[in-house]
Amino acid sequence: MLMKMNPLVSVLHLYDVVNARCHKADISPHGSGCVVRGFLGQKELENALIGMDLVIIPAGVPRKPGMTRDDLFNINAGIVKTLCEGIAKCCPKAIVNVISNPVNSTVPIAAEVFRKAGTYDPKRLLGVYA
Repeated sequence: MLMKMNPLVSVLHLYDVVNARCHKADISPHGSGCVVRGFLGQKELENALIGMDLVIIPAGVPRKPGMTRDDLFNINAGIVKTLCEGIAKCCPKAIVNVISNPVNSTVPIAAEVFRKAGTYDPKRLLGVYA
């Protein structure tokens, strides 16, 4: 919602493997000149990323009772890896904010994906603790 209301944001793409269209419907009615588009599933990932200057990755699952950090990492690392492969291909100059836990482990995964793709810039990759 805050991104949509920011006057510096003219286009906001929402991507999810399950609910992107629902999220778009949730924030679209709120006033601003920002165009909101929803993208759903792996087939639409590239369309969601093309031309983006900023990508925020809050993706992943929250830690559940009995779940270890390793369990959480194994799930969220795969999600971050897939998204960063798309970023490297579709918007390699984008600033990337990784919020997926555990951040101190998922950011290095993102960095490695970008290194392999030849697009790594340490000034454009940020870990954000929420």
